[in-house]
Amino acid sequence: MATPTPAEPILASNLYTLETANQTPPPEVLPNQWQPPLKTSSLTNDFNFNFTSNSLNYITTPSRPETQDLLQTLLTTHLLSSKTSTATVIDSTLDFDVRKLHNTLKAQIKTSLQLPTSSHHHHSEEDTTLQHLSRVKISKIFDLKGLIETISEVQAEDSHKHDFLLLIITNLTNNLLLSPSYVQTQATFTSLMRLLDHLCKTRNLCVVVFGDGRRANKKKVEEEEERLSMFESCGMSEVLGGGCGVGGLVDGHLYLHKVLRRRRKRETGGGDGHALVLEVVQDRYGDGYGQWVALEYDSEGRLKGIS
Repeated sequence: MATPTPAEPILASNLYTLETANQTPPPEVLPNQWQPPLKTSSLTNDFNFNFTSNSLNYITTPSRPETQDLLQTLLTTHLLSSKTSTATVIDSTLDFDVRKLHNTLKAQIKTSLQLPTSSHHHHSEEDTTLQHLSRVKISKIFDLKGLIETISEVQAEDSHKHDFLLLIITNLTNNLLLSPSYVQTQATFTSLMRLLDHLCKTRNLCVVVFGDGRRANKKKVEEEEERLSMFESCGMSEVLGGGCGVGGLVDGHLYLHKVLRRRRKRETGGGDGHALVLEVVQDRYGDGYGQWVALEYDSEGRLKGIS
């Protein structure tokens, strides 16, 4: 049987254009090229933790679907922060939603400028959105070999010192868990994290890695290892890395999990009565430990606000 090989990176703008080529009219040529202010509210404005360049950050979550909105928020904020900001997404879960990224970007651009609805403005927003998407590379990988090769390609790429690069791995643990040996899997995980740490420290690169967490009995977590979360209801630990082990390999370690709302919020807020929380459980260089935010998104995938 032939060994699977990773697919070539695809620009997000090309992927979206191919999908919608027959669904939208061709854009009109405008006499004056419209440019956005390239400003957006950051996730970390009221959150004492920053996803900065030359940093390796690990986000543990027990539910993969919950990562999609946060991933889109990080990409949108990054792309709108500068004309030279670029991003690479290593999609190991094969469910990265380009259409959602397009819609979130477009909505954010429109909100920033507060433009009235018109055909000219619509085409301008669409053109600018595609310009931003053209700075996103998507690499879909199917196994550990593909992951390592894609990381090596990112390391070999030429970059200018003023470029701010963002590398996101949608899930690091799912391919590693295919190995029958847990000891070997842990060793491989440690090696990969050290490789990513070296990569971000030698380049103007911010790395954000998502990984699986396991829901465990709260008492069991406290007995077996140090409980990192400040929330009593959070009985979560890492599938790989083992508690403080992840924190020793990264600059920032965060939990993305659900917390039960207060009774009044549960009665009026709808949903399942839980709030999605992003919590800093370890911060190597800053004082972000213990900081947390409740995340809520609108229908277009934009972050409503920090609470």
